[in-house]
Formats: sequence, structure tokens, C-alpha cells
Amino acid sequence: MKKAIFFITVLVGIILIIITSFSKQVFDGDELYSYTLSNASRGMMVDNIKLNEWNSSEDIRKVFELNNNEILNIIPIYKNQASDVHPPFYYLLFHVISIFFLNTFSILPGIILNIISYVIVCIYLYKLGEELELKYSIIPCILYTLSVGMISTAMFLRMYMLLTAFCVAFTYYFIKISKKENKSDLIKLSICTYFGFMTHYFFLVYAFFISAIYVVYLLIKKKKIFNYCKSMFIPIILGFITFPFAYMHIFKGYRGNETTENLVRSSFIDNFNSIYERLNQDIFYGIMIGIIVLVVILIIKLIKDKKSNFYMNIIICSTLLYFLLTLKIIPILSTRYFYSIYPVIILIIYYLVDKSIKNKYIKYSIVLILLVLSIISKINYSPSWIGTSNLKNNNINVVYIISNDYNTITDSQYLIKYNKVYYTNMEFNNYSIIDDNTIIKTDDISILYNIIENTEYSDYEKVDFGYKLK
Repeated sequence: MKKAIFFITVLVGIILIIITSFSKQVFDGDELYSYTLSNASRGMMVDNIKLNEWNSSEDIRKVFELNNNEILNIIPIYKNQASDVHPPFYYLLFHVISIFFLNTFSILPGIILNIISYVIVCIYLYKLGEELELKYSIIPCILYTLSVGMISTAMFLRMYMLLTAFCVAFTYYFIKISKKENKSDLIKLSICTYFGFMTHYFFLVYAFFISAIYVVYLLIKKKKIFNYCKSMFIPIILGFITFPFAYMHIFKGYRGNETTENLVRSSFIDNFNSIYERLNQDIFYGIMIGIIVLVVILIIKLIKDKKSNFYMNIIICSTLLYFLLTLKIIPILSTRYFYSIYPVIILIIYYLVDKSIKNKYIKYSIVLILLVLSIISKINYSPSWIGTSNLKNNNINVVYIISNDYNTITDSQYLIKYNKVYYTNMEFNNYSIIDDNTIIKTDDISILYNIIENTEYSDYEKVDFGYKLK
């Protein structure tokens, strides 16, 4: 019966992801980098297009496709990530799945990878419930599956659902080891640590807090720490050996410098206010304050009744510390950096309800309310990273003035809809290519005045995707 309910829950989650994916017709620029960094010989958009020449819509589309000649060529993935700010494992998997969609620009490689990662999350979330001896270990899976946050994570064609899988798996093996240490689980913990590290550097933040608190606990209790420390240090060292650029990314790269500066300069309150609404909708059913108050009350009751256990205390403390530190250092004010702890937060909430409330009617009522709130949230709130585009294929040409690579790759998903595109820079002076069938895409209006001064046109007007001269 338990397996059947688990299977149905996961199946519902997969169906929800597939249905929602039909509403994903536009991409964030970072998502488009998932395609170029995984499948192109060079990751930057400007390195994959012809500058100061006409590019057909097919030329642009090919930038995001895996072609026959690149199927077995994974070296560019490594090189692209050396120049980027992320480790390479996600992009390797994205490339492998793209092999089944050769010469096609589709959301399917990212969606399929996220579905696989979602299933792994549910497996380990369920196993965590079993390990914690919850009354109904399937409840955290159901709550996560029905959350807006799960869909938001799945719709973002980046490494965050995969990161979530490794964080939940790491939590599971940590709890098993903290209850009874054995070689098999230590090896599995090491595997999670290595691949989590090679997926996103923020994995190390989560793993660090859990491990640091646990090691301090072991030292206080005068227990051996060598085996656990070895299981953590070996995969991290291996990560730096297999991808030495991680050192530069974390400690000397621009993104690493950003996080260091944010640690000193950024404001908790300002950052929290920036993500509060989205966070509230994603994981707290629109009643974050109420959920926080409930959690605090239940923690106090659990401590008062002397029912708390040290490994869940470590998970609760580590999750809170991860949230607070991440809130301070995030380079982009986005909830994406918290996706990896969404299932853990849900697990903590249900664990506290299950272990601290004796009255089964009150307990089941709270669980029922959470389930109802999940469904209501699904109806009331839209997930992140979806959207539609009304832009249709047309025969208009575009002169595109490049401002930076991020804007260029973001806009290129729309440029595909046009007949041909002339990518150029702020020094554009090839006025002879402009005619009545051409629009100008630029962030700098002075470009338009320069064109007007050197052509027969006298004015301009805003159109769907740029400016038309008249």
C-alpha cells in the first residue's frame, strides 16, 4: 500500500511538471546558457554568431542545438565551465540527454533531467521519513509534490533540481550514519558530496553546516571523527583535483568575490524583502508568518517534552544556518538558491507536527490543513520560470546592437522568430543594410539618432521587439 501511494504521488508530480511545461514558452538567459554551455563548442552567445553579418533564424537556432558532430565531444563542456562560474556535472548530464534530441531546440532535455532529479528527491524524502520513523512517511513527498516550489524548481532549466536531489540524499545518509556509522553509508555520503559539489558550489554550504555541527558533537562526546571526516574530505579534494577551476571560481572568480562582498555589505532585511513574496508562495502556502510561529511552538514543545533527537536538531540548525548565510551572500536576489532546501523544510515541518503533537485529531487536522493549503496554493499562485510569447514568425529583419552577452542570449530566443539578424556593436555604421523591412533592437536611443542622421529616415516608433524607423 505504501509503495502504491508513493508511486501515485511521484506520478502526479511528473504529470504536473509535464502539464506546466506547456506554459513554458520563454527562457531566462541563464537557462539558455544551459544549452550553449552543454552543447556548443563555446559557451558565450557572441562566440557562436556571425558579427557584422546577417544571421538567419536557422543560424541562431543551431546555437542552442546539439549537432551530430558534437555527440561524443564532451571536452568543450569542461572548458566552458572553466570559463564560467559553475562546476560541470549538470551540463554533462544535459548534454547526454540532448543526444536524444539532435538538431532540435527543445525544453525537453532540461525538463527530463529535472523530472529524473525530482523522482530522486521523492525517493530520498520518503526514505528520510522512514528513517525518522514518521507516522506517515509519504506525507513530506505529497506536500513537496503539491507545492508551488517543486514546480518552480522543475520549470527552471538549470541545475537546482539536481542540487536538491543531492542535498536530500546527503541528509538521508547523514541521518543513517549519525544513528549507526557503517562503511557503506559513508561511501554513499562521499558520492553525494562529490557529485553535489560538482553540481553547484552551494551544496558545500549545506554539507558544511551539517558536518561541522556533527563533528563538534562527536568531539564533545569524545567519539571518533576520523571516518566521517575522511568521507567528507576525500570527495572535496577529489572535486578540486578533477575540476581545479573550482578553486578560482570559489575564492578568486568574480562570483566568489561577489559572495564575499555580500557577506559584508548586503542587508538581511533588504534581501529577505526581495524574495519574501516568492518564497511565501513557493513553500509556505502564502502564510509564512503562521508557519514560522507554528514551527517555533512545536520546537519548544518538543524540547519541553524531551522528545528531540540530536540528528534532527542538527538538520534543523543546519537548514536555518544555510538559509541565513545564503540570504546574505546570494549574488542574485532569487529564490533559486533556496530550492535545494525546500523538501528539507517540508520534512522539518511535518516531523515537528508528527513528533510533538500527541492528540491524533489535532495532528491529522494540521496535516489535512497543510494538504488543503498546498492545493489552494497551486490554484492561487503561478510557479516561477513560465510564460508565453505572442511573437510569431515573420519576414522582418533585425539589426541587433549588442550591449552584453546575457541580454544577447536572452533576446536570441525571440530573434529566432525573425527572418534574419545583423548582430553588431555600438559602433554600427553600415547604414546601407537598413530598409523599411528592418527594425533596430537597442538599449541606447542615441544609436537611432545616429542612423537617422545618416539615412533618409526622420523618426522612429516602438514596436514589439525594438524600434522601426519612419
